[in-house]
Amino acid sequence: MTGNRDLADRARQLADGAPNGSAGRKAYGCAAVVLGQTRSVTAARKVLASECPGEIRDAALAALDQIAAEETTP
Repeated sequence: MTGNRDLADRARQLADGAPNGSAGRKAYGCAAVVLGQTRSVTAARKVLASECPGEIRDAALAALDQIAAEETTP
């Protein structure tokens, strides 16, 4: 099982690969920060849901789902 720090590193990689200023870059960046500060994906989702602005929140939650799904894909 991958820890949040590993997931945060993956989110940073995806953010770095996204175009500057894009919604994807912001979403992956938010996901990276929250994953780096929490102990579980569930906790990260709760923080994103309560602290992130609407348009970025939805994209960040989707990014978090994508990254967490990668963890379970062999």
